[in-house]
Amino acid sequence: MRKRWMVVGIAVVLGLALIGGAWKWLSAKPEWNPAYFTPEIQERYATPEQCYERYVAALQAADATLYYEVLGYDDPNVAGFPRYEGPVPEIETLAVKGDRAFILTSGPERWEVNLEYVNGRWVFQPETWAVLMRSALDGF
Repeated sequence: MRKRWMVVGIAVVLGLALIGGAWKWLSAKPEWNPAYFTPEIQERYATPEQCYERYVAALQAADATLYYEVLGYDDPNVAGFPRYEGPVPEIETLAVKGDRAFILTSGPERWEVNLEYVNGRWVFQPETWAVLMRSALDGF
């Protein structure tokens, strides 16, 4: 009987550790660069539409510095961020829920763009498992 309770106790502890780790992973935020949150930049990224326009401009310019500005942080792991040559896809759907926004574009290449309102401005969120899980859990 004692052995059974020990197994149950270990399972509960492991389960709680797994849930805690998943929660920490889902709520993890990057280290925001204060240089990307000045009043001037906050004004440039005041709306989801403005952030989307600058996101597309960064992809078209193949400029990592502008891409980091759109992200709100410096990320050396995105050195090979996707470049885009073509017309700017039109926003078909814009949904804003609290501090998060979702953009779906029209046209032959439909983009799904996730944005978040951070420190007085909108930032682009690259699609990661954490972003997808938060979206699923929020129903967004």
